[in-house]
Amino acid sequence: MRRSRPRAKEGAAARLRAAAAIARRSVLERELAVTRGKLALVLSKSANDDALIAVLKQESSAAAAAVAAAAAEVEQQQAGGGGGGATATTSEE
Repeated sequence: MRRSRPRAKEGAAARLRAAAAIARRSVLERELAVTRGKLALVLSKSANDDALIAVLKQESSAAAAAVAAAAAEVEQQQAGGGGGGATATTSEE
């Protein structure tokens, strides 16, 4: 009987360690699933952000080109057409 009790205690301790390991694994699997979901969400948002940034860059380039064209037009009018416009107004009077 002396030998069976230590073995029974060892067996019970081993079962407790196994149950604890199973519980830890279960918790880690759940946390991993949650983390994977969050990572997928971040990657999805990142791809969406990249698309939005590309569109904003295009719009910004188009706006800069429009401003440059308008500035060039104003410079042309001031250099040559601005004096002619004042003369035309004076001749109409």
